[in-house]
Amino acid sequence: IVQSALSGPGNGTEIIAQTDTDTCQRDSIRKLRPGCWLNDEVIHFFLQMLTKRDAIICGKEKSKKRSHFFKSFFITKLLDEACGYRYQNVKRWSKKVPGKD
Repeated sequence: IVQSALSGPGNGTEIIAQTDTDTCQRDSIRKLRPGCWLNDEVIHFFLQMLTKRDAIICGKEKSKKRSHFFKSFFITKLLDEACGYRYQNVKRWSKKVPGKD
């Protein structure tokens, strides 16, 4: 499946992978080839998969604490080019994160 998505024919807007509300299109999967720049869609989809895996692991092992994965634009908000580190831009982002205390 992966090899076909990476180098096979097909419409670039075809959805190759889907989970909940996130999808990943063929053109985005093709960004995984060597020498290509990743895009946010691939990164966000991977983070969604990590979140699901973490939920399954923590569901089985109650002693484990949940992990939280911020979207890739978190760092863009945190680091303002003009002013440097800007915590106030992202401090609300973790208010609803379970177990952050």
